[in-house]
Amino acid sequence: MANKKKGAEDAPKKGKSKLIVIGVLVAVGAFGAKTFLMKPPSPAAAAAAKIAEQQKLVELCDRQNGIAANTKSAAEATTAVDPATERGPVLEMDPLTVNLSDGHYLKVGVALQLKLGAVVATAKDDGTGAKALDMAIAALSPKTMAQLTQPNVRESIKQKLGYDTCMAYKGEALTIYFTTFVMQ
Repeated sequence: MANKKKGAEDAPKKGKSKLIVIGVLVAVGAFGAKTFLMKPPSPAAAAAAKIAEQQKLVELCDRQNGIAANTKSAAEATTAVDPATERGPVLEMDPLTVNLSDGHYLKVGVALQLKLGAVVATAKDDGTGAKALDMAIAALSPKTMAQLTQPNVRESIKQKLGYDTCMAYKGEALTIYFTTFVMQ
């Protein structure tokens, strides 16, 4: 009878130990899978992804501000994305007065062309235009009234300011428009 009791006690211990071994194997397998299959990208791959992302932003800002159109070949121009298809709403800001370097004043209104899908009310509440206004002041205040009366100078300032704004906003704002431009 003693033998039956001993055998009966060993059976549950073997069952429990099998479950523990299986549990440990599953845990080790899961850890191994996580470690090898879901490992973070190498620093070189992360750097390459960052460079590719930056290049996409540069191309977007070039396209939206007419910079790339001057340097593209005919083949590239036919496959290029139409900038108008990427454009969303326009955020218009109140005009501001800028002191020019020669003592004159410029009243300039600036509007931001936002990316497709942006909401003007949200952008306004977030203060989206503040950085663009600061950039406009910095670009225009060193100029003289005589310089700004030349259309090609004004257009080049607007183009560069639009590109710089697009880059500063990381593509959230695509370009700028002058809605008011009065000098005194």
